Amino acid sequence: MKNKLGQKIVGSIAIAMFLSLTIPSVSNAWYIRVTSGGGAGGFDKTSKTVDNNGNTTIQCAGSGNTPCPTIAYNPHEQPGVDYAMTQISAGVLTGTYSDPFNGTTTTWTSDDTFGDNSQINVNE
Repeated sequence: MKNKLGQKIVGSIAIAMFLSLTIPSVSNAWYIRVTSGGGAGGFDKTSKTVDNNGNTTIQCAGSGNTPCPTIAYNPHEQPGVDYAMTQISAGVLTGTYSDPFNGTTTTWTSDDTFGDNSQINVNE
């Protein structure tokens, strides 16, 4: 009986160690979205990268026809991104928002209401 219990404990520890090494950590993750030179139709070049820690970096440049991505890897960051995008569209071109529910802080700045030249940062 003790041997089976010991095997289960060792097996559980091994699984936990494997998962901790293979699943990206999202604690203290961040989201950065920078746009420059966009046009009415979108951007010429867009890139989105997510590293092993769940950090999202989005860069969009040049006038083109591709929309700049806005989706964060970490769902805790998405409300801040959405809030900043809404504020920019409403003409609030610079600001800070602290989400009381998930503890993230979002800052943004934009040259115009279209977000053609803007930056949004979300930090956990």
